[in-house]
Amino acid sequence: MRLQFIHPLQKKPFFLLMTLVFTYCSLVSTLSFSSPIQLHDDSYNIPISSEVFVLGDNGATEDINQALIAWDAGLFKANSNSRVKMSLDNMPGWLGFQLQNSNRSNIHGKQWVLSPNDIMHSTRLVLYAPVLDNGQEKYLRIEDILHATGTAQPDSSISNFYLPSDFDESRPFFLRVSGQLSMNALLSIIDTRTAQRQAVTRIGVISILFGVLIAMAIYNFVLYIYMQDRIYLAYVAFIITVVIWQTQVTGLLFFINRDFGEAFCDIFTVNFTSSLNSVSALIFSYLFFNLSVRSLAFYSIAIPTALCVAIGLATCIPYFDTYYETLHQLQLTLTAVSTVPFIGVAISAWKQGVLSARYYVLAWSFLGAGIILMSLGIQASIFNVIFTTSFWILLGATLLSISLSFSVGDRIRLLRIEERDLRKNQKQLQKLSITDALTGLFNQRYFQDAFADAMNMARRSNDNISCIAIDVDHFKLFNDRYGHPAGDEVLRRLGSVIHSCLRKKDIPCRSGGEEFTILLRGSDVEQANKIAQRICLEFSNERFQDINNETMSCTLSAGVTSLQIDDTFNSFIKRVDRILYLAKQQGRNRVVNNEMELEQIN
Repeated sequence: MRLQFIHPLQKKPFFLLMTLVFTYCSLVSTLSFSSPIQLHDDSYNIPISSEVFVLGDNGATEDINQALIAWDAGLFKANSNSRVKMSLDNMPGWLGFQLQNSNRSNIHGKQWVLSPNDIMHSTRLVLYAPVLDNGQEKYLRIEDILHATGTAQPDSSISNFYLPSDFDESRPFFLRVSGQLSMNALLSIIDTRTAQRQAVTRIGVISILFGVLIAMAIYNFVLYIYMQDRIYLAYVAFIITVVIWQTQVTGLLFFINRDFGEAFCDIFTVNFTSSLNSVSALIFSYLFFNLSVRSLAFYSIAIPTALCVAIGLATCIPYFDTYYETLHQLQLTLTAVSTVPFIGVAISAWKQGVLSARYYVLAWSFLGAGIILMSLGIQASIFNVIFTTSFWILLGATLLSISLSFSVGDRIRLLRIEERDLRKNQKQLQKLSITDALTGLFNQRYFQDAFADAMNMARRSNDNISCIAIDVDHFKLFNDRYGHPAGDEVLRRLGSVIHSCLRKKDIPCRSGGEEFTILLRGSDVEQANKIAQRICLEFSNERFQDINNETMSCTLSAGVTSLQIDDTFNSFIKRVDRILYLAKQQGRNRVVNNEMELEQIN
């Protein structure tokens, strides 16, 4: 059997179909790449994310020449989304777009800036701009101002690119996308003046937030020096780790010093500094709530913290570079989830009466909300300036620092109130332990201690000490006749009279029953005798009523003596008791001193 070859031209339907398909593809490709983005002199911010073309070939296209070939071959795919996304599986990859200045007479009149907003610093971009050099077509390699080495310090905290004013409109721009994180960014072309205004606004707002963080740290460190409470030191350590973490996240570390920022980020990833922040948060919470290391509450916050630390350490090891994005997303999710047990511990403490925990709940809610907003890709706009999604974490961390400062202050305030109440109760208990409940005078126990101190002081200063012993005349008969309530009223009234007749430095006490002893510092026998006379006189003027409204009065007997050189407490008290007994023997209702006793003995 003989085979017959049929030329495609002989099959007209097939030939026409193939011609139409080829023409359609060529037309679509031509239309796609023949519609450059128009730059108008009256424009200041032109979003271009939906007008760029993406080539995600996982590094197959190695240089700009191959990228240009792929562009001409129509291998770049149009991006129809409002954000440019490129997964790590397709990286390194390329973005392409073409620009054209609509004002042909003033093509060099305005300089433009390519702003890839919301690029994490683990994702790196390099711009290739088409230019004419002495009539020769070439591509100029441009690094973003935040990471470009050998140039002046950056004037922005995001990875902007200054476009050359003499770019070649006939050829496309290319962005080389590489790094350890997927790309998810808003691309826009803005004029230089707008870019500078946005940079000033971003840096200003971010600086204010960092200023608040630093001010909180300094303020609480001063409080630590004054109060010597380690909770303040734990708070300061926590805020320092927040500042270090956020300078990496926001790009402020590169803005402050590019070389130091590059060196720091080469050694420590943002995940590592985040794990340090988790550790300091754990220590702060442990001290704040006075947790036991064996409690369920401690384990609930310690376990996610340990996992965050493990992930942070892993991201610093080159072996795990291929898993960096997975580890990064895992730690971000874990950090957001770990706010739940922190809040749970605070709510539990709040229910148990720790009122300062309410600020703690609010603080961690702020941080959790910031992490969630960042994960959702929501960008804040302040004064018509769009901030990166990481701004939410900085804002949440700043509000967290303020709330925790309130929480620490409230905790210390409540502890001070408890301490003040405790001291007050201790004073009351101490007073009760040395005070007679009925008369309000000191008891015998306090009198002995006070006598020992007064005797030592008197002998050092060669000062006088005298003592008065007082007894209510016929008090047992009074109690039997009028009852114990009436007797208690007599003793209570006597305590008031004694107190009113003495000086502040004198020490009155109820020795027992109806007997009272008064220690007079800085008084000789004559002065003590006068005081005893006054007490007896004023008390004799007191009037009492029994249950039948009968009016009655009581008298006192008193003995007075002074401290001798060889006196002890027992000898001193025995002598004054002997003099008091002598006053009773002489008929009561009188005052007898030791001089009279000597005369009686003689």
